[in-house]
Amino acid sequence: MFLSTPSNGLKDLYLKAVIPLGEGITGTVMIHKFESDMGDVDFGKEYDFVLGYKLSKQLSMIAKYAAFDGDAKPDIDRIWIQLDGKF
Repeated sequence: MFLSTPSNGLKDLYLKAVIPLGEGITGTVMIHKFESDMGDVDFGKEYDFVLGYKLSKQLSMIAKYAAFDGDAKPDIDRIWIQLDGKF
């Protein structure tokens, strides 16, 4: 959600759970609460869902969904897929 740190700072309080779903498949769920370091600003919450699949020793694929529920920032949803390679 944040491309740069707000001028009054940023605290990211989060809870994360990683769940093995099968051979080579992992699910991750994260819940974030974003607040300012100074000034007691509640920026909002973010919910992240990630599925990872290991294709081989060198390749893995990740699908992510993030939903930001903003208080001091606008709501936004994002979906992306990435392919990672190790060489």
